[in-house]
Amino acid sequence: VKDIVSRQSPGIGSAGAISYNLLIQGKTQALESDVVIFMKPARKSAVTTVINNPVLDQYFKHDGLRTVLCAYAMHTVTSRWLGYTTLNNQIPLFVNDVAAHSQNLDWTNINDFEDICQTAEYLGKAMAKIHCIDDVDSNDKGKNEQEYTDLIPFGTIPRHSQITIRDAIDGNDEEFIKDIVLFAMVSFVLFVIIFIRNIYQQKFFKFILK
Repeated sequence: VKDIVSRQSPGIGSAGAISYNLLIQGKTQALESDVVIFMKPARKSAVTTVINNPVLDQYFKHDGLRTVLCAYAMHTVTSRWLGYTTLNNQIPLFVNDVAAHSQNLDWTNINDFEDICQTAEYLGKAMAKIHCIDDVDSNDKGKNEQEYTDLIPFGTIPRHSQITIRDAIDGNDEEFIKDIVLFAMVSFVLFVIIFIRNIYQQKFFKFILK
């Protein structure tokens, strides 16, 4: 470990929380081979606020593990640094590397409500595309570098999520569609509210720094 810094965590789910970035020595002395990984607090699933399931609580005593399993289930390619740990035996953390190709949006010209709605639509489509990957191969060795994941209980992930969802619907297609539409509308409103709040927070901090 060459250096450690703390920072305010980006992202909607962990906005404002303190995360840690670690600069790790690469395989060679070249700076290009170094890796930056982050550790940030693993928040409890929002679902747990409305659903109490003791079985799931037994599976996911560590929220970092829950986040890791979700990443394996939803992403085509996962990092060898993907994992979880605990700080001071108290704070569950989610760990991953900082992607070198990631780039934030330029929020400068996103000021009015119409621009925000259009941006939210684009981000929603991108998020849906990322999350529509089936988890049937979530424990595939070629996909997840199995030698680094021997301790992760992949058995808790359903082998075919579409079959699990179909069985839960149990022929109630119309009710399912209504629930999904309502959920999407509420989620969109909450997303826009948080989106606006984050934009004004960024502008406020920039104003203070000036």
